[in-house]
Amino acid sequence: RDVTGVQTCALPIWLAICVVAFVVIGLVLWKEQVASALGRAADRVASAFLRPFRKGPVTSLEPAIVDIRRQTIDVARTRWFWLTCASISSQLAVFLVFLLSMRFVGIPASKASLAEVFAAFTFGMLAGSVPVTPGGLGTADAVYIAVMVAGGAPSSAAVAGDLVFRTLTYLLPIPVGAITYVIWRRKKSWLKPGGAQPQAS
Repeated sequence: RDVTGVQTCALPIWLAICVVAFVVIGLVLWKEQVASALGRAADRVASAFLRPFRKGPVTSLEPAIVDIRRQTIDVARTRWFWLTCASISSQLAVFLVFLLSMRFVGIPASKASLAEVFAAFTFGMLAGSVPVTPGGLGTADAVYIAVMVAGGAPSSAAVAGDLVFRTLTYLLPIPVGAITYVIWRRKKSWLKPGGAQPQAS
């Protein structure tokens, strides 16, 4: 119960972090001056961090953030439809895995309805979008479990469901990705022979 209480108290904190993060991202995309100011601030923080190690100053973050903003806007303007379709399809597929994971560990609809499971998934994904840990590991999980428990699911079953979900969507892709990376590095047959050579003028 103490763990559940801590998770429930942490939920508003993570939601507030998510709101702040999305506001900052929105401002960066809205005005280039905001992106530039954020980049300068990041340069100063990074420089202060590296100063005791006699490294720096860092000046690369400001142009990088401004460039990322421009690329993001360009892609959103030209590919917005397919990006939207791909994003919705991807999120629905992950939600299906989350729902089946919770049902698999014994949380029936009478304990947590479809809407409550969807709320847990949504809030967890929002918390995981803030890059505190890789893939929101730990932070998103606390929100998943807290919302499921708040909706009426047993805490032990919510933890088990989260572990099943994370195993399928976080741990399992790691070895699969490593294997495909090795294949991609070793197999060259699909590459164009010699690459694209510039023509002499």
